[in-house]
Amino acid sequence: MAKWTVNNEIYYVSFYIMRRETKYVPDLFPHLPIPSPSMTFEEWKNGENKPAETKEICEFNKNEFITRDDKFEKKEKNKVEIIPGEKYKNLENKLIELKHGIQKLEGININLRKKIQEEEADIEKLENKVNEVMAEIEA
Repeated sequence: MAKWTVNNEIYYVSFYIMRRETKYVPDLFPHLPIPSPSMTFEEWKNGENKPAETKEICEFNKNEFITRDDKFEKKEKNKVEIIPGEKYKNLENKLIELKHGIQKLEGININLRKKIQEEEADIEKLENKVNEVMAEIEA
């Protein structure tokens, strides 16, 4: 919020409104002007002065503000409260699953290291054969 003082100074003021409700509270939000003009050019040219038409913020369906009570109720209904004991059991089960996953990965890692050692041994044999063949060709 901005506060305009007598000395033509503007101070910005922030505040919190403590509410327990998660629903739309109309007394906090003013009506907003709608994007269509409130009078025609001819009316304006003739000197008429009509105030801008306004709507409540929850009536703007194009922008899909999350302000309608039923949207909040749906969100609240979908919440599942977990009792601390159940939460602990869920965490324990996830930990057990993670430990099994680690064991599988360690087994895969061991197999891959064995394959690497076998491949290195094969490479060494091939290098020895190449060296023997090169020695025969040179001789």
